Formats: sequence, structure tokens, C-alpha cells
Amino acid sequence: MAVDGPVGGLIVEATHAGHLRGYTNRKILDGPDSLTPIRSDAALGKTGTIHITRTVPGRILNQESLRCDPPALNFVVARHFNHSQQIPAAVEIQVRADASGLISARGLVTERMPDSDSNAFLRALECFHRGDVRDRLQTTAALEEFRTIFSLADLETTESRPLQFHCRCSRERARASFAALSKDDLVEIRSAGGTQHVTCHLCGQDYVFRPDEAGA
Repeated sequence: MAVDGPVGGLIVEATHAGHLRGYTNRKILDGPDSLTPIRSDAALGKTGTIHITRTVPGRILNQESLRCDPPALNFVVARHFNHSQQIPAAVEIQVRADASGLISARGLVTERMPDSDSNAFLRALECFHRGDVRDRLQTTAALEEFRTIFSLADLETTESRPLQFHCRCSRERARASFAALSKDDLVEIRSAGGTQHVTCHLCGQDYVFRPDEAGA
């Protein structure tokens, strides 16, 4: 996302296993950081461009760019489903954070599948529009509560994947980054004799290498 808010933009990676990692263009925001609770709309601003890439290992499935004003996360994801994937859907994302960090992050997407009950989908949409889903995601709502508000007695859980931070960086990948440098740069690094630091932008892990390890 590239936005006009104080955060400037962000990159987020999510995997099928529920692993998440990402970073913001600006790390310290005196204004939004001082709010309690912290609000994402204050950091994102009023206008933004979002680029979404869906992949499987070794292959890009599709890519798209969306203009979203405002760049609210609920709106961005809903537009991705409804306009780009051509899947009628409603989306609600609720994140709670304060000065000490993230408290909780929960989301719900309801999609209308082919040959589904259109009336049941409309009832679910109404729950999103009224704020019923938002209110329950701000708490620790159980499946039973959504079964009740959606009026779907046969609602059941088929799979559960908790979200968690996970970075794919490693010392080997950090060392491989020296391959992007020219031969002259590598010679200069080894001649200077100082240790080299490679820092992952996504998790902040710092990898330290001896001069003779650079490009070796």
C-alpha cells in the first residue's frame, strides 16, 4: 500500500498457513502512536493505492492495483473480492493496539458461493452493515455467536488456522544478498576488514558477517 497518511505505506505478506510478516515505510509516528487506542485510519490517511499479488511457490496467480479512498483495510479487502475476484463478499477486520503493542487482530470474510442460499447471504450482509460482526470481533466471540446472528443453524468450523508472526529470513538468505554487489564492491569490503551487517526489513533480525564471508 502507498498512502498519503503519516505511515507512507506498507508491505504485508500472508501465507496459507497463517504466517504474517510486514513493515511500514515509516517506523515512528509521534501523532498516531500517542493515541489510545491506536487507530489505523489516522496512520493510513485519506487516499491510497494498493497492489495485491497472489502466488503459489514459483508462480504468480494474479496481480492487481486498486485506488482506494480512503485506504481502509475492510474496504480494500472487500473490493478485492467483489470486483477483482468477482465473488460477492463482506469483510470486517478489527485490530486493537495501544502504546505497548498489538492486543488482538481478528477478521471475518463472508462469501456467497455458487448455488448458495441468496437470502442467507443477504442476512449475513445485514449483520455486517449493522455492525454486529464488528462488535463481536472486538471481543472473543465464539462460533456459536455468529451462528446466532447470521441465523444459520448449520454453521460449522471446518478448519482453524491461528495467525502468527513468522519471518522467512535466515543467515543463508542474508549471506546470499552479497551476490547483488559488484566484484569491486566485494573486494573493497574484504579489504576494509570490518564486519558487515545485513538487517531484515520485515522482522529486524540483524545478521553479522566477517569480511571474508562477504561473497565467499
